This record gives sequence, structure tokens and C-alpha cells, in this order.
Amino acid sequence: MENFLPLFTQWILLLCLPPVLFGLALYVCGRVFAYLAGNGSGKPFLLAANVLSTPLREGAHALAAVLFLHRVESMRLFEANGENGEFGYVEHSYNPRNPIAVFGNFVYAMAPVAMGLFAVFVIFLSCFHGVLLPFIREVRTLGENGAEFSAYVRAALSLIPALIGAPGVSVFAKIVGALLLFFIAFGVSVSFAELSDALYGFLMFTGIAALVSLALSLFDSRLARALRVSLTTFSTTVVALFLPVCLAGAVWLFFGAILFFFRKIVKKEA
Repeated sequence: MENFLPLFTQWILLLCLPPVLFGLALYVCGRVFAYLAGNGSGKPFLLAANVLSTPLREGAHALAAVLFLHRVESMRLFEANGENGEFGYVEHSYNPRNPIAVFGNFVYAMAPVAMGLFAVFVIFLSCFHGVLLPFIREVRTLGENGAEFSAYVRAALSLIPALIGAPGVSVFAKIVGALLLFFIAFGVSVSFAELSDALYGFLMFTGIAALVSLALSLFDSRLARALRVSLTTFSTTVVALFLPVCLAGAVWLFFGAILFFFRKIVKKEA
């Protein structure tokens, strides 16, 4: 039983905290970029930033809605005439008395992050092959050896230089991979409104996590330790996958700041 609280805490923090924090950061980046670019001369740049990211995001929303018994009433995977950085949407409804549908709100909110990270994972395997799997093995070894938090941070930060210097990968493949990461960046996000709607679903998730943690704590402590190693490996990998996408979001913001300066200072556009 002494394993219950550490296991439950790690289950919640390691599974939920990194995707939520990084997903919110990318959402904020996307909104700030939309403001900086504007809907005038900056519209082509807004379209470029959303031509892949919006279908990825809204496709994930639609899939989660269908899987968890929500009714999709209307959707647009991409609409070029969107305003204020909103180029797609999914309108859905559900039965609030259906626990599967209520839990689905949590999945609906996090679906773009999950699908986006899966896309990043595929890009890594396709365009930077030979980098990700050794990284995962290294992180798992850290967990098995009881490494400190700083070791996981260093491991996650090491992935971007590893991508740049990936041996046996052509420059063309690296450029294609970098461009794909650049154009899906804002799709790997979660909004504040979606998280608010997902509150009851998240509470259900914590209940499931508590039951699983309690059940595992009744068995041999080695089983709980193995799960903690898996959780730390998963969490560190998630952070490492997010880092190049967040770097892409920062580059978009830099371009947005240049556009804003040019529009407001040079052209004096209202």
C-alpha cells in the first residue's frame, strides 16, 4: 500500500502535466501569431501556418467525438476564409448522462495533442531514422538506474542536436522533416476552453488512475517500480517530442513579430 500515493501522483503528473502545459503553450503561440500576422497582408502567412495544423487538430477532435459517442453536427477541417486564426472547427454535442461521453470530453480536449505527437513520432522515424528509438532506450535505462530529474532533462534536450546531426540521414530528409514539424506545430495544442469543458472527464480519469494505482500497489513492489519506469520513459519522450514543435512555434512567433513591425511601422496599416 505504501506504493499507492507515489504511483498515483506519478500517474497524474507524468501522463497529464507535460501534454497539458506544452499543448497550452502552443495554443497561446498560435493565438499570438494570429494577432501579430493579422488578417490583411499577413493572411497568406496565417494560411501557411494552418494548412496542415488545422486539419490535424480538427481531424483529431472529430475522431475523438465519434469514438466517445458524441454527435458531430458540423465540421470543417480547413476553411481558407476563416478569421482571427480560426480555420477549422468541429461542432459536437453529447448526452451528459452518458459517462463514456462525459469522459470523452477529456479525450476530445487532448486528442490534438495525442494525434499531433503521433505525427511527430512518425516524422522522426521517417525523416530522422536512427535517432528516436535509441533515445527511448537511453531514457528507459535512466529510469531503471534511478536517475535524477536533471538527467531526464538533459536527455530530452539532447534530442534536437541529435536530429540535426543524425548520421546516415540525407540533408533533404532533414529539411523535409523540419518543414513538416514547422507546419504542424500549432495543431499540437489544447485550448483553455477545451480543458474547462473536460473537467469532469479529467476527474473520471483521476478516479481510474487511483483504482489502477491501488490495484498495482497490492502486488509485488517490482511491478509498481516497472510501471514508474514506463511512466518516466513516456513522459520524457513526450517532452522530447514537444521540444522541436515548440521551437517551430517560436520561429512562427519571430516571423509574426516581423510582420507586425512591417505592417504597423513601415506601412502604417491600421
